[in-house]
Amino acid sequence: MEKERFEGICSVASEDKILWVDNLDTDQPGRVLSCKAGKLEVESEGGRKRWNPKSCQERTYGYWPVYRKG
Repeated sequence: MEKERFEGICSVASEDKILWVDNLDTDQPGRVLSCKAGKLEVESEGGRKRWNPKSCQERTYGYWPVYRKG
């Protein structure tokens, strides 16, 4: 995942909006709860986990949001 997309996801998650990502290494979906130390903190399979954003892809359901600073 690109840095700009990671920052956008973190911004939206901090507003308590629900976002989902897929971990490409484990094929697990996860709900983004927050971002800490450059990682996505997600709820997946009933527990909290930290995933490297480079291993994740945002679930977009056919719509790719554009995250902009400012």
